[in-house]
Amino acid sequence: MDLGKTQCLDHQMIGTAQQSAYVLQKVLNLQLNPHRKKKTNKRSKLSPHGNLLECLCNTNLGPFFRAQPGSTLPVSNPLCYHSSLSLAANPSKGHTQIMASKQSTSRPSGPTGLTRGYLFTYNTANLLTWGTCLLYTASLIPNALASNTLSSIFPTTFNPLLLATQSLALLEVLHSLVRLVRAPFITTAMQVASRLLVVWGILVPFGGEIVGARGTQVGDYAYLGCVAAWGITEVIRYGFFAITLSGGNVPAWWTWLRYNTFYVLYPIGITSECTLIFKALGPAGELNPLFQYFLIAVLVIYVPGSYILYTHMIAQRRKVLRGKKRAD
Repeated sequence: MDLGKTQCLDHQMIGTAQQSAYVLQKVLNLQLNPHRKKKTNKRSKLSPHGNLLECLCNTNLGPFFRAQPGSTLPVSNPLCYHSSLSLAANPSKGHTQIMASKQSTSRPSGPTGLTRGYLFTYNTANLLTWGTCLLYTASLIPNALASNTLSSIFPTTFNPLLLATQSLALLEVLHSLVRLVRAPFITTAMQVASRLLVVWGILVPFGGEIVGARGTQVGDYAYLGCVAAWGITEVIRYGFFAITLSGGNVPAWWTWLRYNTFYVLYPIGITSECTLIFKALGPAGELNPLFQYFLIAVLVIYVPGSYILYTHMIAQRRKVLRGKKRAD
C-alpha cells in the first residue's frame, strides 16, 4: 500500500516536472528563435520577444518551481533568469554599448592638440593687431580734431596696419571651410567678403579721393566708423576665443560685451561701409563702368545681406544666453 502511494506520488511529480520543463522549453525556444515572432517590444532592447517574457517574469511562479525537486534557481521566477542572462549571452554587444556611452560623455567638445594651439595663436595675433590698430587710431583723433586735420589719420593708419590686419580674416573663411571651427561658412564668407571689398576694392584704389584728401569730408568719418566698429568688435571677439582656447574662464562682463555690443556696432559698421561704397561710385565709373555697376549691385545686396548677418547674430546671442541660464 505504501509502495503504491509512493509510486503514484513519483509519477505525479515526474509529470509535473515534465510539464514545467515543457513550458520552460517553449519559452526558451521563443526567446532563442527570432523567426517565430517578428513583432517586438520597443521597450525591450535585449530580447525580440520582450512582451512574452515580461508577462511571464512578472508572474509569481516561484513557489511552483521551488516545489519541484532539483530546482536551484535563486529567483522568484526562474523564467527571468534567462532574460537577465541575455546580455551575458552576447557580451560583446553590451560591452560596445557601454564603451560607446562612456566615449560619448568623455569626448572633448572643442579642438585639441595642434589645432587648439594654432587657433589660440591665430586669435591672440588678431587680438594684438586689432588692439594696436584701434588704440593707435584713437590716439590720433584728439590732435586731428584740434588742428582740423582729420583726413591725416587715413594715410597714417591704413597701410600697412589696417590693410594687413583685415586681410588676415581670409583665414577665417578657410577655417570654416575645412571645419576647423564651427562658424557657418556662408555667413563667415559674407562678412569677410564685405570687409575685403571695402579695404581692397574701395580704400586701396580710391583712398586718396574719397578719404584722406586735403580737406575733411564724409569719407573720413566713414573710415573712422569702420575702424571703430571693426576694431572694438574684433578685440572683444578674438579676446573671447583666446581666453576660451587657453582653458581660462571668460569673465561675465566680457561675455556680455561679446553678445550685446553688436546691437550698436553692427549698424555703425554697415552704415560706414555703405557710405564708402557710395562715395566710390564716381571714381569707379571713371576707372571702369563695369566696376561701377558692380558696386551698385553690391549696395543692393547689402540690405538683405546685412539683415541675414544681423539676425544670425541675434540668434547666436539668444542661444548662448539661453544655455547660460540653464547652466545657472
